[in-house]
Amino acid sequence: MSFRNKLQNLLVKKVALSHKQAKLAIENGEVLLNGQHAETNCVILETDEVIYNSQIIQSSKSYKYVKYYKPLGIECSMRLDDKDALGLNLPDALKGLQICGRLDKASEGLLILTDDGKFLNKITSPGKSVWKTYLVCLESEVNDTLIRIFEQGILLNGYQTLPAKIRKINSHTIEVKLQEGRNKQIRRMCFEAGNFVTKLIRTSIGEIELKALKSGVFENLTFKELEFVKKIDSI
Repeated sequence: MSFRNKLQNLLVKKVALSHKQAKLAIENGEVLLNGQHAETNCVILETDEVIYNSQIIQSSKSYKYVKYYKPLGIECSMRLDDKDALGLNLPDALKGLQICGRLDKASEGLLILTDDGKFLNKITSPGKSVWKTYLVCLESEVNDTLIRIFEQGILLNGYQTLPAKIRKINSHTIEVKLQEGRNKQIRRMCFEAGNFVTKLIRTSIGEIELKALKSGVFENLTFKELEFVKKIDSI
């Protein structure tokens, strides 16, 4: 992370302190970050409020982040002319937010909805080390071929999938972790192994977890989950 995004440099730019003075101001507890004394020269995001000498030198920009359990049979579309589209089935409080990490109509589970476009782009970009976890129920028994396909990857429409993590839960159930989310990827990889998905639930995106959330219900992210959002935004 560039020094330009850090607290010390913000003080230098906004208050005309020298780098030495800014460093001392942080060390002496003279800077408040989101209402708390800043302890280190940490990364500063748009969502952070910074106060020095009783003056706000950066106001926080408020974004909304919620997790939502997408029900089975709902299309990840914001169209308002389709009874099965998410746009018609979302609670009013979530309308106007964007979907972060789509799921196909036959799948269910965790979606993140937000108005933070920067976070959305980073969480959905392949290769960003953001693992998405899925619980997958299968028609036939798990075999070595299926495990190998996920661990090594395969060609899908000319694209080599990234290696996935797979854990056998029982004879017909696996847990899969992906760093990408190509169209119906898990279903197509299972089909390549001669198996069929009977149920697919996304249970987590990074450190944001579905937990006990019920189908069709949403809730705001926890403090810990918001820390994950901040970590992703700082990449």
